Amino acid sequence: MNPHRVLLPLIAAAMIISGAAVADMKSARRAFLRADYAAAHAEFLRLARTGDADAQTSVAEMYLAGRGVEQNPQQAVEWFRAAARQGDAVAQVNLGLLLARAEMLEEAAAWLKKAAEQGDPQTQTQLATMYFQGVAGAPDSANGLKWLRRAANQGFAEAQNQLGFMYAQGDGVARDLVNAYAWYHRAAMQGAEDSAVEMERLADHMTAAQIAKAKQRSNDWKPGAD
Repeated sequence: MNPHRVLLPLIAAAMIISGAAVADMKSARRAFLRADYAAAHAEFLRLARTGDADAQTSVAEMYLAGRGVEQNPQQAVEWFRAAARQGDAVAQVNLGLLLARAEMLEEAAAWLKKAAEQGDPQTQTQLATMYFQGVAGAPDSANGLKWLRRAANQGFAEAQNQLGFMYAQGDGVARDLVNAYAWYHRAAMQGAEDSAVEMERLADHMTAAQIAKAKQRSNDWKPGAD
């Protein structure tokens, strides 16, 4: 028997099932958008039970908000965890934040790290903050700086502002006014008003040469640099 004659119908069947799942997800989302939460929840839940990570995340969000179902944070955690195990970054972030709120910091950091490794700068900044605060005991400045730099080097203004503050204060790093001004400048160029204010305050303690050097460093910077 030609194995390809068996394989082709299997592939076709898989495509039909996949197409049906996509159609069902669209139907569930349409129900959600028209505020028919009970119908949306029922459809999302059916798909979630088949292992669909997007549906699992949607079910978790509905349990968390109490839409179409009684509010149940524990059910939200379990469905987020199911999707997170499949690599869903949204689920990983939400699970991490819920666990952090419940002071389950080590597990929270582990899930946020998985999401951060997928490249989201906001998650990287949240993870950095957890390390600075102490995930499970003493603060971990080395890991905090690593993740904060990754976020800042993607152009994330919040992370750039935090790095500016750290260099200005000598908090976890050697005090460096030029570096501080440069990071504030990068964030301010994106419209971060707090950074612009801090940059002007910092200028009162710098020479004209230092300010010029900092501006040049900021202007020469490219995402992924440093």
